[in-house]
Amino acid sequence: MSWISRARWISQPMRRKIAEAWPPGNVATASSSPFSQDDFPEIYEKYFKDIVESGAITMDPSGWRDTDAGLKIVPTTTSAASFVAARYHVDHGNNLGQSKTGIGSLLECWDRRKYRHDSFSIFSSVTTASLGTLFALKNMGVTHIVADTPLYFGSIYQMNLLGFNVTLLPTYADSGYLSGIQNHVKTARSPTVFWISQPKFGLGIDQNLSIVEQLIDLIPQGCWLVIDEAMEMRFPSWLSQSERFVADAPVIRLRGFFKPLGLNGFRIAAALHPPALRSHYESLQWAVTGGLDGFSLAVLNEFAQSPAQFKGMLDHCREKILTRREIIESFLSGSSLKLNPIVNGYIGSMRIPWGTRPEKHVQMRDSLLSFCQAMKMPVMLGASMLFAFEEGTEIVRLNFLSEPHHIENFAKVMAERYNFK
Repeated sequence: MSWISRARWISQPMRRKIAEAWPPGNVATASSSPFSQDDFPEIYEKYFKDIVESGAITMDPSGWRDTDAGLKIVPTTTSAASFVAARYHVDHGNNLGQSKTGIGSLLECWDRRKYRHDSFSIFSSVTTASLGTLFALKNMGVTHIVADTPLYFGSIYQMNLLGFNVTLLPTYADSGYLSGIQNHVKTARSPTVFWISQPKFGLGIDQNLSIVEQLIDLIPQGCWLVIDEAMEMRFPSWLSQSERFVADAPVIRLRGFFKPLGLNGFRIAAALHPPALRSHYESLQWAVTGGLDGFSLAVLNEFAQSPAQFKGMLDHCREKILTRREIIESFLSGSSLKLNPIVNGYIGSMRIPWGTRPEKHVQMRDSLLSFCQAMKMPVMLGASMLFAFEEGTEIVRLNFLSEPHHIENFAKVMAERYNFK
């Protein structure tokens, strides 16, 4: 479901303003109109609203509300309850005390590098860390963002609402979803931000390390690289292999702690940044994230005392993703459907090529949605994840941590329908 339709607290005038900001709106692109408008609100209203609201869903392959990682978290320290209620927790000054020190030690194990107390800031979610980062960049005079795609829809809405000029770089399956973003760095004018995700959002594939290192090496003074690592499942992290992430590198990384575990009820994340930016983040804490959830903070600190346990949980989730990918690939064998090769994170996608069928794309798309409606299985399509438009192909979002019957039965049903080559 699109961010606008989920956020029912947004007024109608504001919804219209957000919609106007969607491509082609005030967003530039590297080629002529490679992106389709995110039309999920219309799709939801026409095909899936009655199914969802009546609870008649049989399969929910794209679902975002629930995950099934098979993990149970029970705080073990007797101090957790008193810690939760004892005070107002906000990452301003030394307010978090030893709690932040513990989180820093966990990050050091995860990234295999040292973190100063002023080289990361705590937020209630990666979404608020992203918003805080954009505010900080805007305060530093940044006006232009060059973003790799696919891209998390919340990020593009935040960029547009804050008035940034955004250039979206399209990517395609036949080129390995590489945008050539490093080539845009060479000609960048300060101040510009380059925005990527690790793993790549909607694909679950890891960034090419040499390209990331090129970005850091080539980035002009006054420009920044932001890496959205909300779904990073590897421990050590994928980017920990590089030695480019020194304390003063012009890089900001957004990291989720419980997000990659599928434990979305815990609300805590971090922005990893050069110490020189700490004052910007500190000044925005009250406006952007406010008080942190004390319970989430307490549980995270328990993991900080046992990084091996945290690593074990991440490994468990990643193994589950890879196993489920193999199962789904076996179901798709013999069909025209292609699974994007997810290896990290739990949000992936399936490609539905129409092949040589003569129907126009809009007709095939309607046929797909009507079939999903008849089977009572709501889906999210590629436009909602900022996949570039490809004639004769549609993308469906898959949540690899949804309950098995949702995604596996969906694969079986779709393979039977699209069994032409």
